[in-house]
Amino acid sequence: MRKYQYYNTNDDNDRDIYGADWGAQTFTPAIDHVIGKVKLKLFRVGDPGTITVSIKSTSGGKPVGADLCSGIILGTDITLDSNGDWYEISFGDGFDLDVNAQYAIVVRAPGGDSDNKVSWRADITDPTFTGGTFASSSDSGVDWGIVSGVDCMFEEWGVGPASPTTVVWGNLFKSQISAEKVEEAILRLIQSHEDDPDAHVESGESLYSHKAQAIIDHIANSIIEDKILAGEITAPKLSTSAKVGEVVVATSDGDYADLQSALDAGKTRIFIKAGTYETATTITITANNVLIRGEDRMSTIIKLANDSDVNVMDVEGNGIDIKGIQIDGNKANQTLLKEGIYITGDNCSVEKCYVKDVKLRGIMSNGDYNIISNNIVSSCSDGISISNAQYNIVATNSIQGSTLGAIKVLKSHNVIVGNICIGGNDYGIHLYGYYVNVHNTVIGNICKDNDIGIFLEKGGGSYSPMYNTISNNICESNTLYGIQLDEANYNIVSNNVVRLSQEEGILLTTSSHNNISNNLVTESCQFTENGSSYDDIQLETNSDYNIVQGNTCRAGAQAVKPRYGINIRTADCNENFIFANDLYDDGFVTGTLNDSGTSTEIAHNRGYGGGGSLQTVREIIALRADHTYGSTTSESYLSKGSFVTFDKSKYPNLVSIKFAAKLYTAVAGGTAYAILKDQTGGSEISGSEISSTETNSWAAACFKISGDIKANIPSGEKVYVFRMKTSDAAKEARLVNCYLIVEYQVSG
Repeated sequence: MRKYQYYNTNDDNDRDIYGADWGAQTFTPAIDHVIGKVKLKLFRVGDPGTITVSIKSTSGGKPVGADLCSGIILGTDITLDSNGDWYEISFGDGFDLDVNAQYAIVVRAPGGDSDNKVSWRADITDPTFTGGTFASSSDSGVDWGIVSGVDCMFEEWGVGPASPTTVVWGNLFKSQISAEKVEEAILRLIQSHEDDPDAHVESGESLYSHKAQAIIDHIANSIIEDKILAGEITAPKLSTSAKVGEVVVATSDGDYADLQSALDAGKTRIFIKAGTYETATTITITANNVLIRGEDRMSTIIKLANDSDVNVMDVEGNGIDIKGIQIDGNKANQTLLKEGIYITGDNCSVEKCYVKDVKLRGIMSNGDYNIISNNIVSSCSDGISISNAQYNIVATNSIQGSTLGAIKVLKSHNVIVGNICIGGNDYGIHLYGYYVNVHNTVIGNICKDNDIGIFLEKGGGSYSPMYNTISNNICESNTLYGIQLDEANYNIVSNNVVRLSQEEGILLTTSSHNNISNNLVTESCQFTENGSSYDDIQLETNSDYNIVQGNTCRAGAQAVKPRYGINIRTADCNENFIFANDLYDDGFVTGTLNDSGTSTEIAHNRGYGGGGSLQTVREIIALRADHTYGSTTSESYLSKGSFVTFDKSKYPNLVSIKFAAKLYTAVAGGTAYAILKDQTGGSEISGSEISSTETNSWAAACFKISGDIKANIPSGEKVYVFRMKTSDAAKEARLVNCYLIVEYQVSG
C-alpha cells in the first residue's frame, strides 16, 4: 500500500467537528487505484465519542450520496494536544477510485457537542492543494457549503493501478506496497554500487568475469582509478583479501617485495601477503594515515635479522592503522634492548597483531589517543608499555611470558580493559609514577601467575599514582600479591577478585586516602615456607586515612590459611576506617582482624572477634543522685548516696571500670571514694579514691576520674550496688555529676 493524494504540511489552524457539524476534504485521484485507508491529523477536546470517517462521491465539489467505504476511530484514542497527531483509519476492502472523478473524505462525530469535539488540523493562511478543498455541513450532511481558502491535513493510501500502461515511465511505482518509483530505485542502486569499495572484485561480479588467470582482457586504462588505483593491475590485486590495499607486498608477484619499499614509494594503503619478510633495519612509517593489512597474523611475518639490534617498526606518523601482521624480534640473536612496534604518533591503531620474542617491549606507545587491541604479545621483556602518553586504550590483548611484566603505564588518563596478563616475571599490570600518573582506569583484566597481579607504585619515580580506578579485575595465583599499592594515594580498588596469592591478597604500603571496597579476597598466604604469616588484606608503614569497606575475605579450602582477614599491621598506620567487611571463616591462624594501628575506626565487620582482637567500646552510666553529702564522722556513708545496679555478667570482655565525678570538699585534701556492696548484704568492697586539692571552691574543681576498680569486683553474675563514702574526718564532702565509665570489648 502506498500514498497517493495528500496535503500534510503548513497546518496553522483547525476545523471543529461535533454533533450535526460535519467536515469534508475533497480530492481528485491522479490514477485509478483502490483506496484502503486515510491518515488524518487530529486532536480532541473532551470526549467526542465514536468518530466515523468515510469516502463519498461529490457533485459540484460537495459530498453526495451514501458512504462508498468507511471506518471509525474512538475519540479517547486521540491526543488532547492542540498541535494534533496523525491517525490512521482503515476502510476494510476499500473502494475503486476513478481518475476522472472527485471524492470527499467526510468526518463526523454525532455523539459530540461544543465541549466534546474532534478538531481537524488545517491550513487556512495559504493553502496550495489543487485537487479539492474543505466543505462543511451544519445539518448532518444534508446540505454542504464549500469553504474556499481552507485545506485540511490528509493522506489517502491504497493499491494499484490495475494497468501500468496508462502511466508515464518516470511515475511508475516499484510495487503496490512501495512509494519508491522504479526510476528512483535504479538511481539509488547505481549510487550504492558506486559507493561500494568491494564492487567488481568478488566471484560472479563484473570485473572478476574479465579475469583470465593473471590477465585482464580490458584495454589499457579502461578501468577507472576509483576501482583499482594508479593503474597498478596485478594478479594479487584481484584477490579478495588484497582489495583493501592500494598495492600488495608479496614475497613474489607483488607490487613490492617488502613493506619499506612500498612506504618509500608513498603508498598509504598496503596489503601484505602471507610470507616471512626479514629485515635488518627498522621499518619506519613517517607519513600520516597509512593503512597496513596483513593476510594473517600467524603467517604474515616481519622478522628481525640476526645481530640487527634495532626496533622492528617505528610508527612516527599520525593516524597509522596496522592490523593482521606478526612481529618477530628474534631476541635470542640480538644484543641491544630494542622495541617491537614503537609508536610516537597520535591516533594510531595496532590491532590483531602477534608480537613475539622482542628484546625490550613488544608494543610501546609514546603518543596520545592510540588504540592497542586484540593483539597477542609473547615472550618480550615488557609486553605493552604506555610511556609519556595519555588517552590510550589497551584492550582485550593477550600478553604471555613477559620477563618483566605484561602492561606498564607511566602516564595519565589511559584505559586498560579486558586484557589477559599471564606469566609476567614482575607484574601483570604496573602503574608507575615516573610521570604524573593519574586517572587511569584498569578494569576487567585477568592477571595470573605473575609476581604481582596489579601494582601501583611510586618507586624510583617522581610521582605517586593517584586517582586511578582498579575495578572488576581477576588477580589469581600471583607469587607475591594480588594487588599492591606502594606510595599510591587517592585510588579506588573495588569489585576485584583476588585468589591464591602466595603472600598478601591486597597490600598497602605507605599508601593513604585509598578506597578498598567490595573486593573478594580469598585463599591468600599460599607460600607455605612462611608458615601462614600473610593476610588477605594488609595495611602497613604509614598507610593512613584509607577506607576498607564491604570486602569479603575468606580462608578458603587450601591447606595453608591466611593469618588475618584484615591486618592493620603497624602502629604508624593512622585513622583508617574498617567498616562492614565480611570476615566470616577467615583468619584461621590468628584472627579475623588485627588492629595495631592508631585511631582506627572499626565497625560492623562480620566475624570480627572470632579468635582475634576485639573492638573496644566505652559506655558511660550516670549515677542516680545529683548531690551526695558527707558526714562529719570519719568513714561514714554519704547521705543520699549515689548508686546504680551493675551486672558484671553483661560485660564478658570487661576492660575497666572507672568512677568520675565533680568533687567539693571544705578542706584541701578532702577525699571520697566509691564502695561496692553486694545487693544482698554482703561485705563491702573498697573502690579508688577521688581527691580535691581545693578548699571551698566548686569553680576550681574539675572532673576527677578514679583508678580502675574492675579488679575489686568478684567474678560471677552477682549484682552490686555502688555508693560513695568520705574519708574526711572533719567536714563534709560533696559530689555532683557522678558517672561510671565502663570499657569492654565486643565483636564488630
